[in-house]
Amino acid sequence: MSDFIEDLNPLSDFLIGVPATLTSCYIVREQFVHQIFRQLQDKNFIQGHLLVYGLPGTGKTIAVSQAVSLWSLSAPQEEDRPIFRVAYWTKIGNVDNGNLFHILIQLCIQMGLSWEKRPRDLDEVTPCIEQFLQANSHKFEILFIFDDIWDKSHLDYLTFAKKAVLTSRFNYPQWQENYHSFIKAPEQFTSDEVIQVLDGYIYNHNSQIVLESELMTRVIQSCQGLPLAISLLRSLTLETEEHWKEVIDIMESKPVEPKFPDYEFNLYDFIMMCINNLEPEKNELFQLLGVFKRIPIPFRSIMCLWKRNEAEVYEMMKVLDEKALITYYDNVDINARYG
Repeated sequence: MSDFIEDLNPLSDFLIGVPATLTSCYIVREQFVHQIFRQLQDKNFIQGHLLVYGLPGTGKTIAVSQAVSLWSLSAPQEEDRPIFRVAYWTKIGNVDNGNLFHILIQLCIQMGLSWEKRPRDLDEVTPCIEQFLQANSHKFEILFIFDDIWDKSHLDYLTFAKKAVLTSRFNYPQWQENYHSFIKAPEQFTSDEVIQVLDGYIYNHNSQIVLESELMTRVIQSCQGLPLAISLLRSLTLETEEHWKEVIDIMESKPVEPKFPDYEFNLYDFIMMCINNLEPEKNELFQLLGVFKRIPIPFRSIMCLWKRNEAEVYEMMKVLDEKALITYYDNVDINARYG
């Protein structure tokens, strides 16, 4: 599947806002991806809702993105006309109703929706989108993806989406009345998946020795339950067995006051180690982003904050993205870039 997924660029016109997932940066969890894809392809899912939920960092966004790309490619063909499948990806996050309103206005712009009188609030924008979709439903088969929803009440404003995928760390009882299918993200990497991720980032002979040593067993036992931890680990590009032992000792240590109680893993100290491992300039710039709350940060805001030009900020963002410390998001559909 990996080679297949990388060849999806020609479909960009039909994958609106769907984040690219280069297999050089992410592992393809094929079983998880195909589980989601099969649900989207199910004949009973013509108008259905799927909730993909699980702990943060377990690869929900990556798997859904891959599955949606496959779904778009596999549209059935009718004799009189081809069927075009269009996916609209919308990042929600931990936002209030005011920010959700602005997010849905951006979705309207993506879809090419126009109005004589601009909606003033959520109660007005939802029926506006619904009316637009009813008028254009014969042209495309449309799938909406709402990524990382926190507020259980926000589902009330997404009723216009007759076919949708929702990702969340939560699975509220109220949602079970609205969503027809549920898939829980696997919380464990297999040993082969761990090695696949790390093996792709081996840069020297010493690391290869570590990959084949008993230290790998300790790595797997410590953090195979959190794909994010594996991504952080591979970004360190450790050069000696001593470096590996030092890192694994931190991973295995028990924090005095756990800041991430859902994980059986010292994630906080591990993340801090990865930040401190950055070169001084990158470390300083990364920590400047801490003035923001957990929302997408516009690219130009980062340019102003860092006092760097566009090319310099782009290169720095890509480095931090490859180290799994931020997520760089380039939405060409609305000419917007975020970190």
